This record gives sequence, C-alpha cells and structure tokens, in this order.
Amino acid sequence: MDAYSAELLGGVGGQAMRRRTFAAGWTLALGGADQMPPRQRGKLLDQMTDCFGTNTELLVAVRARQNAPGMRKQNRLLDEARMRRLVAALSGVPGSVFRDCLMSALLGPAAEDLYDEAARRLLPVATRLATVFDPDRPVAAGALPMEDALRERPGIRRVGLYGRLCTAVTGVDPARLAAAVASMDDTLVAVLSEIPAPSLQFLAGRLEDPELLELLGPHLQGDDLDLLSRYTPQMWRMLLDGLRQPEHLGALGLGWVQIAVQDPAGTVDARVLLRIAADAEVPGPDAVRALLGTGPEHWATVCAHPLLAARWLAEQGDLDIAEIVAAFPDPADALAELGTEGLRHAHELGLDQRAMSILGGYAEGLRRPLDEVLVAFQERGYESEQAGPFATAAAVEWSRRQLGRGKALGWIVGNVVERPGKIRDWAVDGTGLGRRVTEAVLGAPGTAAPVLESLLATPALLPLLAGLGSPRQRAALLDLYAAEPEAVLDPRARRELPMILAAPDPGDALRTLLRE
Repeated sequence: MDAYSAELLGGVGGQAMRRRTFAAGWTLALGGADQMPPRQRGKLLDQMTDCFGTNTELLVAVRARQNAPGMRKQNRLLDEARMRRLVAALSGVPGSVFRDCLMSALLGPAAEDLYDEAARRLLPVATRLATVFDPDRPVAAGALPMEDALRERPGIRRVGLYGRLCTAVTGVDPARLAAAVASMDDTLVAVLSEIPAPSLQFLAGRLEDPELLELLGPHLQGDDLDLLSRYTPQMWRMLLDGLRQPEHLGALGLGWVQIAVQDPAGTVDARVLLRIAADAEVPGPDAVRALLGTGPEHWATVCAHPLLAARWLAEQGDLDIAEIVAAFPDPADALAELGTEGLRHAHELGLDQRAMSILGGYAEGLRRPLDEVLVAFQERGYESEQAGPFATAAAVEWSRRQLGRGKALGWIVGNVVERPGKIRDWAVDGTGLGRRVTEAVLGAPGTAAPVLESLLATPALLPLLAGLGSPRQRAALLDLYAAEPEAVLDPRARRELPMILAAPDPGDALRTLLRE
C-alpha cells in the first residue's frame, strides 16, 4: 500500500483513497500512468473506481485491452459515459474469448456507436455465446468471421441470432447453426432476430431447408415482416405444412396465416377478404390487418356484410362493424341513408335507425351539419324515442326562424322536444296572431293581449263584433263586455247593440234596456 501511494499517488491522499483506488491504480500503471499529470491521473482513477466498483477481474481485462498497442489513443477518447456503458455491457458476460472479442469491438475505432445494439442482441445470450463463440467461424456471406462481425450492426445481429439458435436448440451442432445463419440475407436475419423464442426453436431445425427461404422470400421486402414477431409455432407449422387457401397468401400477406390459425372452422374466406380489399381500394394485407384488429367472434359478421365492410374500411379505416350490424336491422339500408359517418354517430350515441333518419332530415332542413344537431340532442340527454317531434315540417320551419333570430341550436332542440304545443300553435296561428286580430277588430294597432284573450275565452263575441259596422263600435263593445260580460251576451240586447253603444253611457243604457 505504501509502494502504491508513493509510485502512483505521489504521496497524496489518505488510507481510504488508497484502498478505494488500489486496483484501478495498478491497472493504470500498465499504461504508463507515470507520464500523466497528477491531476489527470487522479481524475482517471476516480472515474475507473466509480465505473468498475469491486469487479477487479473486469477492470484488469479492460485495462489490459486498452493498453494494447494501437489502443491507447482510443483509451484517451473514452469518456466517463462511454466507460459506464462499456462496463454495463461487459459485466454480465463471463470471461471468455467472446468477451475479449466483444471488448475489442466496443473499445476499438468504429464508424458508429455499437453499445446499444450489442446490449440488445448479445447480452441476453451472452452465457451461451461464451461457450459456442468461435472468432474464426463465418456467419455471413464472404466468410465474414464472428470476430469481425462484432464490429458492425448487421454482424452483431447475426452473432445474436446465432446465440439465440444455440440457446434454443442445444442438440444441434453450433457449426451447422452458424452455417445456416451465414446463408441468410440481412433482411431474413433481422426478421428472425425479432421472433419469439418458441417460434425460433421450432424453426431451428428447418433453417437449412431451402423451402423456408423460398416461402418467405416474396414477403421479405413487404410491410408484413412485423407480423412474424407474433407468430406462434402453430402458425409457423401451418405456414410451412398446411395453410388453408395457400394460393391467396401472396395477395393477403403473412397475416392470412394468423387468421387461418384463429379460424379453424373456416368462417373467413380469402376470396371475400380480397373482394373487401378491392372494393375499399386498399391492398390485401391492409384488409387482413383490419380484420385482425377485430375479435375473431366478429369475423363471421364482417364476411356476411362485405359491402358494408368495404365501405367502412375505406372511410373509417377499420372493420369494427359487428355492433353496427347488431344495432341496425337493415344495415345496407341504413348505410345508404346515413353513410358510415352517420352510422358511427348513431352507434356512439345509442340512436336507432329511425331516430337517425329523422334527425338527419331535420339537419338537412336546417342546412346545418348533422354533427351539430346530434351534439345538441345528446347534450340534453335525449334518446331515440324523443326524436319524433323533429319529423314535422313545422319543427323545421320554426327552428329555421329561431336560428335566424340568433337563438342557440341547443335551446331550439330543447323546445322542439319539450314544447311541441308551442310549435303547433305557431304552425296554425302564424306569427303576430294577437296583433293581426286586434288590427282586424279595431281597424288600427292596439293592445293585442286583451282583444285576443277575450275572443279566445268567449267565441260568442265574434258574431256580435261582426255585426258592428265601425271599429269604434267594436272597441266600445269590448269595453262594455269587460264591464258587463253577462249582459252583453244576453240575446235581448243583440238587436239594440248599435243604439246602446251610441249612448253617452253604454253600460247604463244596457242595464235600462234589460230592465224594461
């Protein structure tokens, strides 16, 4: 400890620092620490101690590799962040030729950062690679050896796939598995690197079969490769040995296998799917993905309504039509009347076809978007049974008039549902009924309410008013009726009304007449 303090620390620091940096200090001496300025040396010691902790074996291995000829420049460029990532990548790898080669690849010069790729592809199978890794064994075209493959991303994927295969099938010679990986192109390697372990285990015995590569070849440049990550061994087995309607696999894509496995009864016909895709003007694989996005229990419904399914796929982007079909007894008629957007709204709001048809006609009459009418209808908590009042022409015309007066659509909708009598009276009487009646009776504008109320309460006044020749007489009759209602309606007074109304005091004249 005293020698370490004198030679490496220059006598600086106490016992705690000596113990903490002892291993890092002696490995640092392997690279000529005496040539470093004391401050730089102390900083590097702290960094190494923090990164490696008590993993002295890894510390010595890394420092030995860093101090190799040609690596010292890279050592100076290795900052603390990269050092920590390096330790994280290597700490789970047993000491082996594989770790040495991986260490050289990660520490050496590279055109891109390989840490993330190595951590993702290699660390999960590091224990197996520690025993089966052969630096000279080719894993790619051109006899690219494993050691060199670790210096590029595609090569790391190949070594990772080789490790996964060796882990999945321990009974197969690793040399055969490496040869199988070497025969694949980069696209197939990338695909197989993503599939689950059970599927990879199933395929391991068939990787040398040219039929597999021939079958997958047409799909490797398409958009369906991500579906392979969802394949189960059963799906692979069906794809290779017994797919239903295999002649349509090219048009429908790899998703057709998933449908066939989940539909053992054969409910889904590939030809129906192709028809739906053609009518919707989308590629076949897109129709398959849309069907996979629905529950298998709904597939029969989708296939039973191909026209609705095609239009729904084209306009709504999915095949979730099962609940639409259940809600509308005649979905074809409802589609023709409401369109997909109207059907979607109806389903969301819980409205039946009759209600949607009525509200659609109402919105058209108002020249307003159906969405606005539906929102106003929903915000007030109305249900299908309350849509009836909107079917009348009176409701449409009254609503248009209220919109013109600046009333809110929600207020209008509420009045149509809750005050149908108001609209009915408006339709029968029109606007300004009291004013028009008053002008007709009095011959000039006046207070409308008393005149209209009197006539509505006592229709028998109408023939009496009609028998009077002048507006002045009719106004006098109404005043007399307000004072003597029973006497005015007495049959004995009818013939004498003009004379009574001409008297200075019509009330006194009427009473005198009736007494005599």
